[in-house]
Amino acid sequence: MVQLSLSSRSYKNYTIIELHGDLNATTLIKFRDYLTPWFKEPGNDHLALDFAHLENLDSSGVTLLTNLIKKIKHYCIFNCKPEIFEIFDMVNFQQIMTFYDTEEDFKNSV
Repeated sequence: MVQLSLSSRSYKNYTIIELHGDLNATTLIKFRDYLTPWFKEPGNDHLALDFAHLENLDSSGVTLLTNLIKKIKHYCIFNCKPEIFEIFDMVNFQQIMTFYDTEEDFKNSV
């Protein structure tokens, strides 16, 4: 069974969350629970997701991300593998989320 592991780090006023594994119906509760304390902290409104180690994403993961960005002022994804980006492309997600090819591209933009 593939799991999801999460870690975070800071860059300027962004929290970067690195996802390892799968974001799907089985693991989305873990991701949501990981973010709950972050949302409670005043001023937390800049979030970057590092997908370099995200292996799979299903529709429940996309739905969670859609709901997530409704709560955050500044958000982006970087290091998204082509097969994961195809899922976002199918639902025109790039119209509501900024994507960067690399972490360096992200850091150069903020």
